[in-house]
Parts: sequence; structure tokens; C-alpha cells
Amino acid sequence: MVALNHVQKLIKLMMDVTLAEASLLKFVWRLHQALKQWEVSAKEALLKMPAMKVDETSLIVDKKNHWIHVYSAGDITLKCLDRERGIKAINAIKIVPRYGDMIIHDCCASYFSYQHCGHDLCGSHLMRELTFVVESNGYAQAICILSIVFLCSGQILSSSNIALTITHQRVLIGHSNLVLFIFEDVTYTKFLIKLKTSPKINRPYLILNY
Repeated sequence: MVALNHVQKLIKLMMDVTLAEASLLKFVWRLHQALKQWEVSAKEALLKMPAMKVDETSLIVDKKNHWIHVYSAGDITLKCLDRERGIKAINAIKIVPRYGDMIIHDCCASYFSYQHCGHDLCGSHLMRELTFVVESNGYAQAICILSIVFLCSGQILSSSNIALTITHQRVLIGHSNLVLFIFEDVTYTKFLIKLKTSPKINRPYLILNY
């Protein structure tokens, strides 16, 4: 999202042309009209996907806080603006309530209200939170989990398959057992990491038990 005056400056810099705000607003309105049917089609396409990533981020509109709700799967990314962040907005957008497969999110409590969906945690959010814990506190538990997540991501990126093979899973499980053995006497006694494969999207995820 770029302010109109910034857009004016960018166009002036690139094309040496100064466009009035009224012209820019007209372009935005024409684009809005053109995307109306695409938005309807995109929602229907998302509902057919076996897994969908959902997220939300704040945006100031007319000096008031709003939320951009993002829904993505495959090559589709749909962004919807709403004053609310939680269940009220999710219901108004009418995607998650009509969806029945796996949603991947940042652990926001509102998403767990939709029990007819499967739930998986976003790896990017998980690594960001773990990195913060490691950098701010240096907890050995967080270092352990973060190392497993990085290994898991690396195994997938280096493989031609989107899922971990049995060999990859054994390597990761062996590594987790080694890390746990090293830290067990120092930091905790009951910490178990089980690596499983999601039955719906065939991607690895971590179940953490304390």
C-alpha cells in the first residue's frame, strides 16, 4: 500500500510526468471495478484448495486502524480490508466459514474457533517467534526447536518432493533425539518432539509436547 503522494513522486521520477491525485483515484476506481468478478472467482477457487494460508496485518485508513485479511493458495492471493481482526471479520469475508480443509495460520485464537477445518501453524511465524526467544533470552529449548524447524525446511527445499521422505524423517527424528539428549539434564526432563506428516496436505509439521 503506497500513499498517493508517493505514487506521484515515483511516476515523476520514472516518467517525468506529474499526475493529479484525481487521475490516480480514477485509475484505482477502474481497477476496483475490473477486479470485482475476479474476487468472486478467486474466493471460489480458494475454497477448492486442499490447504490455504491465512494471515492478517494492520493498516491505517483515514487515521483509523483497519486489518488486511490475506488468503492464499497456489497462485492466488486475495486481500480483504475490514475494521475488525477476529471472528466477526472472518465471518463477514465468508471464506474460512465455508472452507473444510487445512488452514495454515499464525496461531491466532480466532482461527481455532473453526473446528470444521484442519489447523497447521505457519513455519515463517514459528521461526520468527523462536528467533526472538533465542535472541532475547537464549533459551536452550527454543534453540533446539528452531534447529529442527530449519532442518525440516532445508530438507524440503533440497528435495524434489513437497513432503519429507521416510529417510528425511529418520534423519530429523535422530537429530531431535540427539539435541534432546544433550539438553535434557541441563534444561528440562519432559520434552518430546514428534515429526508427523499432515494427511491432507502431505507436508511435515511438528507436534510439541511438554
